[in-house]
Amino acid sequence: MNRPSRHPLLAEAGPLLVVLIWGLNFSVMKAVLDVVHPHAMNLLRIGFSTLTLALLHARVVSRTGAGFWACLRVDPGRQVLVGLLGYFLYQAAFIVGLDRTTAGSGALIMASAPIWTALVALGTGEERLRRLVWIGLAVSIAGTVMVTVAGSSEIRFGADALIGNLVLLLAALFWGSYTAFVRPLTARIDPVSVTFVGALVAIPPLLVVGAPYVAATDWSQVSAWHWTLIVGSGVLSSGLATVFWNHAVHTLGASHTAAYGNAVPVVAVAGSALLLSEPVAVGQVFGGILIIAGLLVMRRARRAERS
Repeated sequence: MNRPSRHPLLAEAGPLLVVLIWGLNFSVMKAVLDVVHPHAMNLLRIGFSTLTLALLHARVVSRTGAGFWACLRVDPGRQVLVGLLGYFLYQAAFIVGLDRTTAGSGALIMASAPIWTALVALGTGEERLRRLVWIGLAVSIAGTVMVTVAGSSEIRFGADALIGNLVLLLAALFWGSYTAFVRPLTARIDPVSVTFVGALVAIPPLLVVGAPYVAATDWSQVSAWHWTLIVGSGVLSSGLATVFWNHAVHTLGASHTAAYGNAVPVVAVAGSALLLSEPVAVGQVFGGILIIAGLLVMRRARRAERS
């Protein structure tokens, strides 16, 4: 059985790195979606994720001495469930929704995932949430709304983006459920192995959905830079970052880890300012402060629970 980290600060460094990677991934994916169909891109990047995770899983196996497929004997039904939730349903809904709306709208809607995580974890009995945890979630989500809406001319909630927004809301539900359901597995299986199996489970349905679009893509329009972004998104965003996320779910708890997702829009806004010279509104700065305050409240609640 995996044991929680004895170094809570080190454990919380993982989700902070995830926030950085996922925040920048919004811009990365929007750039590639200009030339590659969403389902084709999804198949390619999850393919690179699976290869990366297979190498990491092999390293875990060599260290522990277990067989390469031994982890499949541990609650295979739940492993299939979290794989379909996190690597097929979420990834498909996220990329289709993002293709139909703006990155800003996507960041706002995906910020609802911690609430879904908390509700699923509460409903399934996986976690009992203290009042302070709910306060931290509320504060950080309020900050997310402020960061995404304040001063952003790209946020759209009109009819043109309605379908994309609804699909992204479904994606947030899938990811929130994944985060809640994956924690029991990380208590019995190394988070690296859990993530690898999840990606592997998703490959067949992703092939069915994405293969026709791969064949129909005009690859002459896909530059070396686009390929770099696809590989980088696969290896980092849906590969290593998900491992870090699952490790944090194991050590910090599902609801606590999910709250870090509220900081993703902060990175998205900062990245746009640095890379695209987009202005940052005062309201967005205050929203970032609220998000950080909410995370600190969550951390305090966890420390109080340990004592």
